[in-house]
Amino acid sequence: MKQKCAAIAMLLLLNAGCRESVELPRKREPRGAAHHVVLISPESAGQPEHVILERAGEWLARRIVGAQIEIRPVGSRSPAQQQRLIEESRHRADILIVWPIEPEPLAPLLTDAVQRGVGVFLIGSDCGSGSRTAYSGPSEIDLGREAARACATALTGRAQSVLLLHAGDKAERDRSRYLGFTQELGQHGSIHLMHEENCGGDAIAAVREMRRVSRLYPRSGGWALLNDWPMAALGAKEPLAPVGMSVVLVATSHRYLADLKAGRIHALVTYDVQEAVRGALLSAVQWLNQKEDVRQVDRYAPVETVTGLTLDQHDSRWQSWMKGDSTSE
Repeated sequence: MKQKCAAIAMLLLLNAGCRESVELPRKREPRGAAHHVVLISPESAGQPEHVILERAGEWLARRIVGAQIEIRPVGSRSPAQQQRLIEESRHRADILIVWPIEPEPLAPLLTDAVQRGVGVFLIGSDCGSGSRTAYSGPSEIDLGREAARACATALTGRAQSVLLLHAGDKAERDRSRYLGFTQELGQHGSIHLMHEENCGGDAIAAVREMRRVSRLYPRSGGWALLNDWPMAALGAKEPLAPVGMSVVLVATSHRYLADLKAGRIHALVTYDVQEAVRGALLSAVQWLNQKEDVRQVDRYAPVETVTGLTLDQHDSRWQSWMKGDSTSE
């Protein structure tokens, strides 16, 4: 494992070096009398994330005088539909603010938009340095580290062994989370990583392998899931793991608070949405107001773990964000 982590760390270092050489193209002037700003949601209308973007649009309308603001919902949290919305919007928008569902497939479209001079600002998930003007959201390595810490807490009073579900090292997001998790878990010497399973990002494979591995290691303390792959292939009431095993899930959707409340998962590793949204909006306005294009500084939102003990408090924060507190004056 140490050799694998070292290789991943080197890849991440090389990627970080590539970011420093990225040059942004000249900013495109508005096509009409006013700037056209499109915010693309990860959810359908009425869902918390979409409502937060509606409040964000209202904030932008006060900051960019005369701007045409458009908030586009995504039905049934569909990555394919989100891609279509970006395809439609990148030719006519001056600014795109995107909250990605699945970041990797969006990279080519967003890279094209950046090269056209569109300001592209990402919330919550990064699609790569060439595909955005600026990113605001969690560090993927920090999410992995937080997942390991959450496991240490979740395994209190249980067997000190954990099963890990990941998606390999093809995508930077997956590499970073894996590296953060394995590095941090090493700081908790009493916890043994009993088995790790690469589902390749496939939802059906994730469920199948979780069930198989759970039968092989029935005395394990629980699972750590570095993304929400199995959730897409399970019914709302189907268990993720056998009774007696804890489940720590790294995911950012508000939808999973219901799973936490129902006891399907025991800890949800996520990030401060307020800081991520606010950071993207500030970056967009600053970029628009600059006379010359300069490299934007990415803004990293704090990561956090939500458990049954903090669920009500966390849900209250979501309610305040939906009222516009994340974009307060």
